[in-house]
Amino acid sequence: MIKGTALHEILNLPPYWAKIGAVPDNGMQVTRHAYGRHPRQYFLRAVPPANGPDAPRHAVVFFHGGAWRFGTPEQFIGYAKFFTGLGYTTFLPSYRRIPAHHFGHLHEDLVALLGHIGELTNLAGSWPGLIAGGMSAGGHMAAILAQDSSVWRLAGLSQSPIAGLIACGAPLDLDKLSNSPVLLRLAGRRGSARYQQANPAWQAQQAATIPPVLCIHGTADGLVPVDCAHSFARFVKEKPNANLTFHLINGGTHLDAGRWVFREDAERAQLVRWLRELG
Repeated sequence: MIKGTALHEILNLPPYWAKIGAVPDNGMQVTRHAYGRHPRQYFLRAVPPANGPDAPRHAVVFFHGGAWRFGTPEQFIGYAKFFTGLGYTTFLPSYRRIPAHHFGHLHEDLVALLGHIGELTNLAGSWPGLIAGGMSAGGHMAAILAQDSSVWRLAGLSQSPIAGLIACGAPLDLDKLSNSPVLLRLAGRRGSARYQQANPAWQAQQAATIPPVLCIHGTADGLVPVDCAHSFARFVKEKPNANLTFHLINGGTHLDAGRWVFREDAERAQLVRWLRELG
């Protein structure tokens, strides 16, 4: 089995999911909230245990991966355990999937999701902000939420509520992906208006400013080429007061970018350090 191939990544998915599910329970309180009528339009809200650390000033919205086709918040509950263990109220969103839906629908989901989270957290008032994050396709969704001003404006907010972006093994520049039915259904034809809006790298070029970014990516990623991260990072660096932490895992696979949730490694140390610096 050759490392750095799609087959290697796919065969390692079952044990990866099993280890996420085995992250020890910390007593967090989880509730389920609908933000639309479709069965996929919901999110889990995880509140830290009462005896946990003092709550940080931000909350975390962490999107699950699965190539915009698979995965559920419940499968990624270990990430909520990790963040609530640090004191963060955490939201794990679900969203509609391709091929029945496309990025236009996912954009609508981001707007509706942000509106409902805003009602729970008072984003328009005293709540300082959200840290958007995600693994793989979830990192793509988080990057759109963090950069596309139309999302928070349509959600009824006067300014961006996003305080930071965590992207793990994420397709951050669609131009670096090979042509595929999945990409075509998600974003449409290259160069189209929908394709541009769905491309985090294009969004990075349009945005006046970008919140602090932590990008974690393996150099031997067999699903999302590391060039996606390199390209996105170049656009971020061009912004005034750019704040980019670019963490490459030498020889790391796609799944290595998210193993920090159940493993004490350099990526976990980097993430915790970045969160503390964010405040």
